Amino acid sequence: MPVVAACLRNTATVGSWLTAHDYGTPERPVAVVAAGERWPDGALRPALGDLLGAGAVTAGVSGRELASTGFAGDVAIAAERDVCAVVPVRDGNGAFAPG
Repeated sequence: MPVVAACLRNTATVGSWLTAHDYGTPERPVAVVAAGERWPDGALRPALGDLLGAGAVTAGVSGRELASTGFAGDVAIAAERDVCAVVPVRDGNGAFAPG
C-alpha cells in the first residue's frame, strides 16, 4: 500500500489521485494521519495545518460509496458549506433544537 503525503497546498490533487486509484472504498480503505511535528525536546507538536489538511484529504474521498449507489445528490448536499443559518443547541433531554 502506498504512503501519500499531503498538505494544504495539494489536498484536492491528493484526493483526486486516491479516488482515481480506487482508494477510499471498503476494499481499499484509506488511513489519514495528521502528522504534526516534534519540539526540540521530542514532544509532539500538533499543527493546525496538518489537521486541516487531513480533513481536506478525507473530504476528497468521502461519499464515494453513497455516490456509487445512486445517492450522489445526498453527498452533494452533505458537502455544502455555510448554507444553513440554524444553530442546533442540545436541550436538557438530549434533543437538538434551533438556538
